[in-house]
Amino acid sequence: MSVVTSLLQETTQYRIGQFIGSNMFNRSNGASVDLDMTDTSARPVDIQEGDLIIAIMGRGGTGDNAGSMSSTGYTKIGRQFSNDTYDTNLDVFYKIADGTETNIISASTGNAADSVVFCAMVFRGVRQIKYCLSRDQQNVDDPNINNVTDLNYGNICLVIGASAHSVGEAAADFFEQNGDLVEFTTEAENDTNDLTLGVGIRYITNETGFAPGRMDGNLSSGSSSSCSAILVLD
Repeated sequence: MSVVTSLLQETTQYRIGQFIGSNMFNRSNGASVDLDMTDTSARPVDIQEGDLIIAIMGRGGTGDNAGSMSSTGYTKIGRQFSNDTYDTNLDVFYKIADGTETNIISASTGNAADSVVFCAMVFRGVRQIKYCLSRDQQNVDDPNINNVTDLNYGNICLVIGASAHSVGEAAADFFEQNGDLVEFTTEAENDTNDLTLGVGIRYITNETGFAPGRMDGNLSSGSSSSCSAILVLD
């Protein structure tokens, strides 16, 4: 478990942070993933100066191998590794946009047996990341997420779950929509070591705590592992 507090902006014209958009894609063979944030065939994201970009890299592989970015200017705020037959690596990065970002690119893992799923989430009007909590689980396909407290009106909880599992499952099996979350998106990749990633948001109104539900997938391997993280944005 880690706790990270990073001041992002001293002032903002927005009273409450907003989710602007996201992009997610998968690659086999441990390859780099290039997210075109302007892709009009999907939902294009107009990134502006001062926006908060959260980049999330999930890797199904073997060993404790931290992910990294090819795009410059990103700072890692979350890192988790879960060790089982199929290992999960989860890395979370952030950047304050300068407004020129059109492509967000992860680095290759250097292992041809890896599955990679990469996601970028963009927020506007966020003043700070209050904290980031992460956890790992062995012999667990469906990641459980840490509960969070000390929440205030206008906070945004960004919930992330990743699971590495056996060959053949990831091709069709994603996490189910979590009823506690909105803007939920999930993707999977099928290689020697498979990986499923899910990301969603909870907007805080009058609650002071949040206990996210488990991210459920149609996954069955007893040799699986999972990692999760929750970021609280203010």
